Amino acid sequence: MNLKKIGYFIKQAFKNMARNKVMSFSTILTVAISLLIVGAFLVFIVNAGIFIQAQSDKTQLSVFVDTAYTSDQAKQVENKLNQIEGVDTIIYKSKDEALKEIIEKQGGESGLEAILGDENPMPHTFIITGTSNLELEGISVEAQEIEGVYKVDYAKDLADRLTNIVNAVRIGGIIAVGILFLIAVFLISTTIKLALYAKRKEIQVMKYVGSSNSFIQGPFLASGMLLGLLGAVLSSIILFIGYKFLMDWAGNVAFLNLTFQATQIVSIIVGLLISGALVGIIGSYLSLRKYLEV
Repeated sequence: MNLKKIGYFIKQAFKNMARNKVMSFSTILTVAISLLIVGAFLVFIVNAGIFIQAQSDKTQLSVFVDTAYTSDQAKQVENKLNQIEGVDTIIYKSKDEALKEIIEKQGGESGLEAILGDENPMPHTFIITGTSNLELEGISVEAQEIEGVYKVDYAKDLADRLTNIVNAVRIGGIIAVGILFLIAVFLISTTIKLALYAKRKEIQVMKYVGSSNSFIQGPFLASGMLLGLLGAVLSSIILFIGYKFLMDWAGNVAFLNLTFQATQIVSIIVGLLISGALVGIIGSYLSLRKYLEV
């Protein structure tokens, strides 16, 4: 297809849009609303995944050392723990610190002093955070094989549950976005059909005099693409402003711990622009098929 023909299609597309201002506006608004819903859902999916993954990665593993081990021996265990692949951070809690915590929780030490005397039955403890929640089980297995470690404990059920939630959010999000995309195609197809109905006789005449399908379709496909693109631009502007506002607000809510990420929103907006153009083209093509069957 040469540039001259493409220029003709675009010129006719703008003429069609100008002649049907109300219909064009309603189409742009329809696409904008549809894609805004898709974009908002994508923002939710991405941030929900990040939030859940962040909470999941906070799951920790506790390693208890034999109570007979001294501080120096416990340090040797720590060195071996640091060599395990997937370990991010290790926090050391001595026997004395562990006992002090127990005493504070009991509200005083007089009763325990009489019972324990000079003995300290608490173990040296290491609190391990993995580079990923998925690493914890492997770390647990390797830690249990280290000499001097008598127990390893972590909330495996919680870790697995968080991992499942992350996967469910991603899969559910993909399915939901796909459904919303199909709804957007249907809406723009229906809207463009109304515009085409007014020109059905003109299309039929062009078909009878020998015009090719591609020549007839060209201006309408270009119109659909432009309408879809304009709708995507409108939805992107609203989404960007709304997203920035939401992230600024969320930044003041400590437990959410969310921040504005430019690359994230830019990727979503680019996707919306491409989707808008595709929705317009697909919707126009589906609408045109009926009128080309002469």
